[in-house]
Amino acid sequence: MDLKIFIKVLLENPDEALWSLLPLLFLFSIYLSFSNKETAHSFCSAKQPTWLHNKWLGLTADWAVMLALWLPMESGLVVKLAMKFIGPDADDAQMYWELFALVIGLIYFLSFRKYDIHYHLWSKKLNDWKEALRNFGILIPPLLIMGLHSGFITYSGLPSLSLRTLFIPIGIFFIVAVPEEIFFRGIMQKSLGKVMSDESANAFTAVLFGLAHYTNSSDPLFACQYVYLATIAGYVYGKTYQNTKSIFPAAVVHTLVDTVWVLFFLTPNTQ
Repeated sequence: MDLKIFIKVLLENPDEALWSLLPLLFLFSIYLSFSNKETAHSFCSAKQPTWLHNKWLGLTADWAVMLALWLPMESGLVVKLAMKFIGPDADDAQMYWELFALVIGLIYFLSFRKYDIHYHLWSKKLNDWKEALRNFGILIPPLLIMGLHSGFITYSGLPSLSLRTLFIPIGIFFIVAVPEEIFFRGIMQKSLGKVMSDESANAFTAVLFGLAHYTNSSDPLFACQYVYLATIAGYVYGKTYQNTKSIFPAAVVHTLVDTVWVLFFLTPNTQ
């Protein structure tokens, strides 16, 4: 998800943003049916082929599904096809595809593969909140220092308080943080953890998370800086997921980082 485009649409065209969020109703209908592990696992009664129980063959199948859902969005193919067949008004195509891919991914990994990716949209555990706030406090200083020093970000001043501004963290949480954390931590990192150590799985996933941001800038230097900073952030998100065994705290850290970036800093040369 291109965070800057989403925030621009949210602030400048709230009506269009509202219509763009309608697919969330479908997403959350799926979420409600998968509100616990037992319900999710019983949703699909199809028996898995024997070869899927081999950890390497299973990993290959899982990654084939992940790439089939992720690459059309990351390569820009979704937007290109939407522009071709729908026209220039298809700006929200990537958002729709991301939600579609997330739902299909949840059905495959939760129901068919019987994964327990620990995703919930709230937590009553005090330790989850402490872990999220602690890791945000650890992460934000080096990101700001490296971002400001490299020129990747510049301070834009205090934002004006308005109702639209207050909706920004909510939009980031549901449209950016939760889908990305489910995909990268709950699915990708979880699948890698079946064939390597948790630490290696986190590091590998963080690098892929960083590389996924390369296409968000047309300037190669800024793209590399984006990848580097996103990799660091992704590693901390992954550690949060590991320590709490829950998507929610990782999504909270992700939301806080992106909210600080959007409200207080400008990033030149990003698309």
